[in-house]
Amino acid sequence: TGVAIVAVPKDGTKAILSASNANMCWSEAAIDNVVAAIRNSPDQSILVADFEIPLPVLNAAFATAQQRGFRVLIDPTFADQI
Repeated sequence: TGVAIVAVPKDGTKAILSASNANMCWSEAAIDNVVAAIRNSPDQSILVADFEIPLPVLNAAFATAQQRGFRVLIDPTFADQI
């Protein structure tokens, strides 16, 4: 997993410090586990995802959720990866 720290100095500006490299390390077996978990989820499940993991993982998850007829909710974090 990654680590994120929200820093808010006295002037009120916000900065998010993120160390997300661990989120970017996915093996093919791990992607297969995601697909299997979605395939085995109860009917009418909802997939909630964000862009803090690699696109190949998301694409596999989205395709599988679509095959199952699941709704997909996307948190656009991190928008620069969309």
